[in-house]
Amino acid sequence: MQQQWWQRKLFFGLGIVGAITFVLESVIGSLMWPAYQSLAHPIALLTAQGAPFRGGFLVMQVLASLAVTVALVAIYAYHRYQRERKMMQASAGMIFSWSAWLIVTNFWPNARMADYVLAESISGKSIVLALILLALAGTMYWYAQAVMTIDWISLRNVLTVVSILIVLFAALEFGMYLINWPLRGFFDILTLDTMALGMGFLSWYFMRQAI
Repeated sequence: MQQQWWQRKLFFGLGIVGAITFVLESVIGSLMWPAYQSLAHPIALLTAQGAPFRGGFLVMQVLASLAVTVALVAIYAYHRYQRERKMMQASAGMIFSWSAWLIVTNFWPNARMADYVLAESISGKSIVLALILLALAGTMYWYAQAVMTIDWISLRNVLTVVSILIVLFAALEFGMYLINWPLRGFFDILTLDTMALGMGFLSWYFMRQAI
């Protein structure tokens, strides 16, 4: 039987590459720019207006986001080919939420560096991103429950935990902002890395299904 395009491990593997890139972003930022304090500052500081390596980190984020998008589209195509309606709907929801997050994160201009360091107010972009993040966590949880139809128990368990942790870490980040504790960046990175690792695990799981 002729292979479908999504059956090639490359397309699912791109999600792993994207996830690793996101996880490495804060590490690379700390090494290249000592003034960036990952525990205190949100990762958006790396792409803030006037940041010394803004262009490079923007390119890194866009490429990583697109790599995860390709993997999500391949996963949707898999469920469509298998005529698994619930998984199709849930994976389409993840694609929509992830695409919205990609566009807002990378193409809505960030504030100035001082706005992230001083954190005197919450920007409109931050509010929109928080809502999108909740939607992404919700669609991931929806997908995790849907895959029980085909008894993918380990995938369900991991994505369920990931979706809950995303909401928890995002809430803690907001709490750090409210009480003005210097741990906002720590929970911001945890939120991003948890989301990325969830996508990476999802991509790895489908790599095993590819023929």
